[in-house]
Amino acid sequence: MDAERSALTTLCQEFDALISETGLHSAQRQELLERIVAEARARHPVLSLLSQLLNTDRETTLRTLATGLPGAGPGTAREEAFRCPDGACDRTAVPPRRGRSRAALSWAGSWSGGSANGGFFQQLAKALADRWISLLVLPGVFFLGGVWLAVSLGHGQAWNVVLLTRQAENAAATVVDLPTGAQALLVVVVLAGAAGTGFVVQALAGVTRRIWLGQWPRPLGQLVAAQTARRRAQWHRLVAERRALERASPGTRTREQQDEIDTVAQRLTRLAMAEPGRATWMGDRIHAVESIAYHRYGLDLTYGWSRLWLVLPDATRAELTAAHSAFAAAVATGTWAVPYALLAVVWWPAMLVAAGIGLTGWARARAAVADFTTLTEAAVDLHGRTLAAALGVGDTPQETGPLTISEGERITDLVRKGR
Repeated sequence: MDAERSALTTLCQEFDALISETGLHSAQRQELLERIVAEARARHPVLSLLSQLLNTDRETTLRTLATGLPGAGPGTAREEAFRCPDGACDRTAVPPRRGRSRAALSWAGSWSGGSANGGFFQQLAKALADRWISLLVLPGVFFLGGVWLAVSLGHGQAWNVVLLTRQAENAAATVVDLPTGAQALLVVVVLAGAAGTGFVVQALAGVTRRIWLGQWPRPLGQLVAAQTARRRAQWHRLVAERRALERASPGTRTREQQDEIDTVAQRLTRLAMAEPGRATWMGDRIHAVESIAYHRYGLDLTYGWSRLWLVLPDATRAELTAAHSAFAAAVATGTWAVPYALLAVVWWPAMLVAAGIGLTGWARARAAVADFTTLTEAAVDLHGRTLAAALGVGDTPQETGPLTISEGERITDLVRKGR
């Protein structure tokens, strides 16, 4: 509770500066800030949402909030102090000398004051700037360097180190001879070009995400169906093989017999955690969680996940958010393979770079999806009963223990609302 109060106090104190800074970034971050405002107005916890905004874990966010907070004092006769009307936070508003007194404003009203130099705002600005540089500018600068290599060397001189050295020396001499203003303008143009390239790649990341999760466009419907059927048939063959091995030794098994069964079981779970329903491995990991939740607990996660999310503890939500952020970063990394693949039309070694980047992003995305789905399944196991109690459909008043099928079915009926 003290941590949440500190979070609300800092957010109240520095809201104007926070609004200004966030307005320079993506619409997703602006929507997240609007959600934080709505939750704070309703006096709901906001610490986990602030962690998402800062892209840090709970402990780091708490340390950030504790840095550089303005002190609160009782004021003097000429500097009256006003506190939050309902005591939700510890902010104290002190009007200027000889100024008209005004009360500290609550979340329901407008915002004023707020130091732009507070530790929280500085940390937020630094975090957003770091992400902007790491996700857009640096990869864009490397790509522009690749473009220069492609134009300078081409296919015929792709590995000509002598030519590359001469071209680099000539380019460096040309830049040095430019006036200072022209050099500064060149830097601005390069950074703008890098950022612009980064924005285009980020826009393409949604396409990469859909491809990796098996959400392919309608014209590829037959290919999706064929790939899904192939994966499903392979999965059923492994299930049948495992069952045959178990029937062959129903009683006491030797170490070799059990190892053979375990090997088939591992191959089965590596393919899919439940009967495949998507065309890709990553898509099937997501599908498996939905399938397990429905068949084990009667819970339809398509409709029930948003409700479950709201009753999860902050620590659980932080872990899930970190796993999802890792997947998003991996998708962004893999998407950079696209411009390098296009660059291979001019300079064929760019295809090797594209392959390396694509494989790196793909491998990281698989690991992130595995973590995210494992955590999601664990969240359903551990907190499904909490959701049932919150909705008033629990078989028992206790909020501990696994969710029963009857509880899950009642939750599903309630959240689907006949849809």
